[in-house]
Amino acid sequence: MSHGSIFEEVSGALDIWSLGCIEVQMITGRLPWDTCDRDELRDKLLRGESPNILKDMSKLGKSFLKECFAIDPNKK
Repeated sequence: MSHGSIFEEVSGALDIWSLGCIEVQMITGRLPWDTCDRDELRDKLLRGESPNILKDMSKLGKSFLKECFAIDPNKK
């Protein structure tokens, strides 16, 4: 679930969000927010939260994920 999908703002930016989720899963072996139920996830997204980005990730990797999880679709 992405921030945009809560508000029915389906666009290409949703694909970028999904790419970020896939990247997190590839790196960690876990889904982003895998400990949240649907309601908790919705609340986190409404507050503008994004998944935790690993501290030991490269600057480029962190920047990539921050852009993938940007709330503003124009910043993806």
